[in-house]
Amino acid sequence: MQLILASHGPLAEAFLQSAELITGMRPSSCHVLTMAMETSQEEVVRELDELFSHFALDEDVLALTDVFGGSITNILVEYSVEHPMRIVAGASFPMVLEALLSMPSKCTDGFVDGLMKVGRDGVVDVRRRITELGGEGEI
Repeated sequence: MQLILASHGPLAEAFLQSAELITGMRPSSCHVLTMAMETSQEEVVRELDELFSHFALDEDVLALTDVFGGSITNILVEYSVEHPMRIVAGASFPMVLEALLSMPSKCTDGFVDGLMKVGRDGVVDVRRRITELGGEGEI
């Protein structure tokens, strides 16, 4: 499976760099696609063409994007018409870590559902959590 981290600005690259700091690895199956203010849709499509030219035709591709309805997500959705891939919008750092640490060879519904659960569970009101634990224990 190939993983594409896509974002407006440098967020996707920062996710990957932070994951590398924690895990000590930068998998060759993980790719970054960013879009700056001056980046055109055509430039993004050219980058996608270059990426996909290195993927096996039957290889699963998962794209984690920063925001649903954003330019980069919309470009990926349009691109996926001819180049099948799964797209999950609203990615968080815990989701990226989970994807990198448990990346299967195939992108199954179960894998995607698990990533989305990690994303939801990763949002924590720390003060409330500490209060619930009585101010003791591991948060």
